[in-house]
Amino acid sequence: MIGVFMMAKVYNVVNGMTTKPADTEVPVAPTKPAEITVTADSTMALRSQAMWQQYNIRMGKYHHLVSKYNRRNANWNDANSQAMGIFN
Repeated sequence: MIGVFMMAKVYNVVNGMTTKPADTEVPVAPTKPAEITVTADSTMALRSQAMWQQYNIRMGKYHHLVSKYNRRNANWNDANSQAMGIFN
């Protein structure tokens, strides 16, 4: 059976070396910066712009991490389903 699982490329799932990503591994979205009112001075406006730039960078990283997590989860689900099919 080990050979069959190896040929199907699901042996790491069967022997437990590859595990399903835990729900605690799901990335957390960054919080939005505080809104600046129209009456704020130019220094505050520049500070706000810098905060939003940092936020956008963090959101880009967050989207990358979520995509990576979803891909790992989908790959594990596919391999697990194939292993269960072989078992059955």
